[in-house]
Amino acid sequence: MEDRGWLSAEEFEHGIAATNLLPGPASTQLAILCAWRLRRTAGAVLGGLCFILPGLVVILALSVLFFSGHPARWVLGAAAGCRGGGRRGGPQGGDRAHASELAPGWNRPRAEDPVVLVT
Repeated sequence: MEDRGWLSAEEFEHGIAATNLLPGPASTQLAILCAWRLRRTAGAVLGGLCFILPGLVVILALSVLFFSGHPARWVLGAAAGCRGGGRRGGPQGGDRAHASELAPGWNRPRAEDPVVLVT
């Protein structure tokens, strides 16, 4: 950024200090601040969108994939691998679930699952 004349090292350090004072993700705020310094409001909007949209698209695509009625076998295998240490073995290992054990409705709540209402 300094080589291209966008921001000096001091301005960048001030930006980091300012974004660390604000709640929320500092990397997003710093990207928006840098874009704002270059092109004001239009730069901030475009910089924010370019920083946030790729991750949002990936998350939405994975949500559609994981919560579809009949996910592909590789999705079920990935979901089985993300279960952690297993159902009975604790966090260090034990009896891991295999993709073949997961029914097509694996993501739907069961009758015996507890329901918590937050008011």
